[in-house]
Amino acid sequence: MTGTSNMEKPVIRATVGLYPLIVVDIVKSCCSEKFERPKINITFDRIRKMIPRLIKFTDEYRRLG
Repeated sequence: MTGTSNMEKPVIRATVGLYPLIVVDIVKSCCSEKFERPKINITFDRIRKMIPRLIKFTDEYRRLG
């Protein structure tokens, strides 16, 4: 799956008022570096990088709805 985050993402225009947004709460301890096992390729850096984008997305969704 390397390089998938570099793919161009389609622009989706949705009517916000008609669609609920469900976000599963991310527990920070579950993606903590202290639980990573890099020797067996268990890392959570992608999750940590996604969190700011998720916050920005949900804030914008709330603003529009």
